[in-house]
Amino acid sequence: MPEGIAAKELAILKISEIIEKSNIDAVQLKRLERAVNLLGSVSALFGPHEREKVLVIA
Repeated sequence: MPEGIAAKELAILKISEIIEKSNIDAVQLKRLERAVNLLGSVSALFGPHEREKVLVIA
């Protein structure tokens, strides 16, 4: 669990750092892609208890 939190924080920091730049080169774009993928791999869209709420609302 703490590793996931640290990974999320790192990914968010890297994403923020890259998107603040006005010109993103190919290297930065690849880093952005890796950071987004890292964030996606450690972040569930909704927890099991939240999925039920979403299905009820939908």
